Amino acid sequence: MFYQTVKILKPLLNVVTRNLTGVITRVITNDPVASLTFDDGPDPIYTPKVIDILGKYDARATFFMVGEAACKHPYIVERVARDGHIIGNHSWNHFAFPYISSVERREQLRKCQQAISPYGSLLFRPPYGLNNKMSNIEIILRGYKVIGWSLDSQDWYEPNSESITDKFVKNIKPGSIILLHDRLFDEGKPVKGPKQIQDAVIDRGVMLFALREFLERINGNIQFVTIPELLKHGRPHRETL
Repeated sequence: MFYQTVKILKPLLNVVTRNLTGVITRVITNDPVASLTFDDGPDPIYTPKVIDILGKYDARATFFMVGEAACKHPYIVERVARDGHIIGNHSWNHFAFPYISSVERREQLRKCQQAISPYGSLLFRPPYGLNNKMSNIEIILRGYKVIGWSLDSQDWYEPNSESITDKFVKNIKPGSIILLHDRLFDEGKPVKGPKQIQDAVIDRGVMLFALREFLERINGNIQFVTIPELLKHGRPHRETL
């Protein structure tokens, strides 16, 4: 009887475990939609330029903002929301969550959410994309969806805009979540994060050019929507930590 019960409950337990320890990296759908996401902002120079490019191509995006930067540039936070984009939580000062305590993680979430209020959604992207099972569970139990990505631009160290554009055009699929940066918060020198072996490209001009060229080449074949909109088009694919 015990083993029969375990056998029946196992699929349910697997789903619960995946939901609590997994990160959403894409959406399973056949609809021609995808999401552009931007980390580490807002930036007073580059974020408005990103918004202008997105507006030209009728694209909506999700901006995962660092609370410390959002406090310094509240007018940009407001503009991002006003232009129809979604704002998510990217921690207070970009410390990697596995590197800090549970108390510190809660404070990072709280302070960032306060900084992006009243425009912030309950979406979270871990700094450097780093999370462990415990920190992931803590975040999800506080009502957040943890968002990763399926297509990495590598724009924080790639100096060639054509390489970024070509990678996007060749690899984008319905349901893709694309990682970009409208700012490099720590300028490639993490205080509490993984050691960086590549030199960071602080100037976001390469990223801006690649974004513009990518949207031009896609030519409306993919509609770019916010993460909440993307999730309405299919089932989220979670990758377990």
